[in-house]
Amino acid sequence: LNNGASVYATNIVVYSNSTLGGNGTVNAAPGGVTVQGGTIAPTGTNSLVINGDLNFNAPGSTYLWSLFNSTTNIVAGVNFTVPLQLNGNLSVTTGSLLNINLTNTVASTDSLWTTPDVTNSWVLMQGTNSSITNGLNFSLNFIGLTNGFSYGAFSLGTNGADQLVLNYFLPSTINWTATNGDWAASTNWSNSIQPSSNSTVAINNGGTANITNAAGTIGNLIIGTNTGSNALVITAPGGLNVTSNTVIGQGTNASNNSLTLNGGSLTNGGNLIIGSNGSSNSMLIAGGGSASASNTIIGAGASASNNTLTVNNGSLSNSGNLYVGSNGPNNTLVIGTNTNSIVTAANTYIGFGATSSNNLLSVNGGTLSNSGSITMG
Repeated sequence: LNNGASVYATNIVVYSNSTLGGNGTVNAAPGGVTVQGGTIAPTGTNSLVINGDLNFNAPGSTYLWSLFNSTTNIVAGVNFTVPLQLNGNLSVTTGSLLNINLTNTVASTDSLWTTPDVTNSWVLMQGTNSSITNGLNFSLNFIGLTNGFSYGAFSLGTNGADQLVLNYFLPSTINWTATNGDWAASTNWSNSIQPSSNSTVAINNGGTANITNAAGTIGNLIIGTNTGSNALVITAPGGLNVTSNTVIGQGTNASNNSLTLNGGSLTNGGNLIIGSNGSSNSMLIAGGGSASASNTIIGAGASASNNTLTVNNGSLSNSGNLYVGSNGPNNTLVIGTNTNSIVTAANTYIGFGATSSNNLLSVNGGTLSNSGSITMG
């Protein structure tokens, strides 16, 4: 239907490989519109209006909705599909699909998709009664330009205005859920939501995440918020960019957590902390791996003891300072026997605070280079 056209029938059936689309008015009473494997696809700058019931009766029956720009601002038919107006009852059988078409002008890097803790919503259908809630039976299916999107952040909802709504919500903290798995697999993250550039990533379930390719950028990384035996392994050519801080062992109960760079790379815009308040946490840089940070702190809090950083055939570069025991006791930095073991900093402090005692710096053939001073105690 185009240009506000109208059709009249006692009932309309849309079978497989068939589409009822466009904009205009469909008058189908008393039998309504039955979608028997076909597709309902509103298009244009005006609503597709159905006067009568709309029944998605068979698995594979589809409602097609398109997003043309990364915005929730409604410009009729320009930014996204104009909502269907249903003046009747809606029924949706299990296996019916809501095809979400993300067109090539929609970029996953846009702030709409990367800003956490904000709900963005689009109206898909406008109903006239509570049967619109049956639209929640649709299964979401993404088509078009889908790379980089976290499908799990999308969900269907309804509201008091009898509208079927598509919501997008990216939580600020993304939790790892797998026992041992690939960072790049969305199913290894809570609600299948992959981390984005502003996400705080927490590995806190006793599991191990593995990065073997470029993993992009996240906001913060926490390995062990207040639990133990959590791990991240970055293996060449894998790499991760953290715009703020990386913390291994955050809380007082966060012990025996580890970060391993086996030829991989970790870049921090903020600090690298091995043992914020937890004990017996470790980081290993080996196999030609590299890490960089503003400051590296081994044993930050007074309760952060027996934390270890080992650099052997790898490099750690600090634009600021290196602390071996900022306030915590019995922390260690080992620079290994391999001559390619290199640590650089502005200044190095071995035992910085009043509660920081028995901390150790061991250089065994590698290099510690400071543009400033080394202070012990």
